[in-house]
Amino acid sequence: MSISTELTLRTTPIGLRVCQLPVKEIANLYTRTVKLDGTKLSPGDANPLAKLKGGLYDIDLVADLSAAKQLELSIRSRKLVYDVATSTLTFDKRKHKLPDAKKLILRIVVDNCSIDIFAGEHGLLFITNMIPGGNNAKTLSAEVKGGSVTLEKLQVHELKSIWKK
Repeated sequence: MSISTELTLRTTPIGLRVCQLPVKEIANLYTRTVKLDGTKLSPGDANPLAKLKGGLYDIDLVADLSAAKQLELSIRSRKLVYDVATSTLTFDKRKHKLPDAKKLILRIVVDNCSIDIFAGEHGLLFITNMIPGGNNAKTLSAEVKGGSVTLEKLQVHELKSIWKK
């Protein structure tokens, strides 16, 4: 099981496609929002997400990758890597091809038991992955390789859990 999503039919660079994004009601779970819009990230820079430790997130990211080779996010100790040259998004050893673009659009929802990744405009690509029990990592990090990235939009909404303990 994963979060609730809304399906839409969209014209995309690769033709007509069914796309999906989280339902707007997810905003009712926001407890705090950190906006880092306009952040420029260069190789070796400090992690701009280091202070976020809540573990449950709704991440909205738009990155200009025209001057970089790779953007890597670590989400609860799991690597999400976008390679600019191949337009490939890799998560948990699975590779997903995106339409060739120098702008990466991601929406990532991290819950107690899953990571849901919506990539491309309107959620063209959807990846869901279960978080194994015992993974208590709550950290986020971002780093760039092979040049600088401008994070045109980077908003991290911390979420309250919908699951009872």
